[in-house]
Amino acid sequence: MINIGVIGKNEATQIINTLNDLFYYLETPIYSIENLYEVGHNSKRHYEILIINEDSDLTEQLLKDDFVADYIILNADNKNLFGYLGGRTGTLITYGFCGKSCVTASSIVDGVYKTVQLCVQRSLPTIDGQTIDEQEFPISIQNLGQNIYSILAAITAALVAGLSTEKIAN
Repeated sequence: MINIGVIGKNEATQIINTLNDLFYYLETPIYSIENLYEVGHNSKRHYEILIINEDSDLTEQLLKDDFVADYIILNADNKNLFGYLGGRTGTLITYGFCGKSCVTASSIVDGVYKTVQLCVQRSLPTIDGQTIDEQEFPISIQNLGQNIYSILAAITAALVAGLSTEKIAN
């Protein structure tokens, strides 16, 4: 089972819902997701994937706890988040629109479905030991008002969890 923790007050629900949809539709029921804002200090202490999307006082407090994460997926456009990592170990994978993000979007079209041209700018390691090479691929998600950062976070986590770009694109 893949344990995923999400730190992000306002957008965590969007990230979790998008991940749930991806894993459900792709018939991959091998995960557990927690919103650390909701479970706080009572949460698990080890996550295969920890998504850090937003900055707040609670984000800083939660990251002072003794969480262990194999992969840390971080919103690179929020520079404050880097300061919270301290000596935390784990493979850092970034998403956002800055030029150094591992995963970004090269185009976004809003409609009934939000169509995003996703760009993997650096090779990504996956939990199962594979590597996702640099590439671009389109995704379409029913437009329910999701923030683009929530979509980028969820897709990045799904890739690291081992879902192929072909499955996600379809």
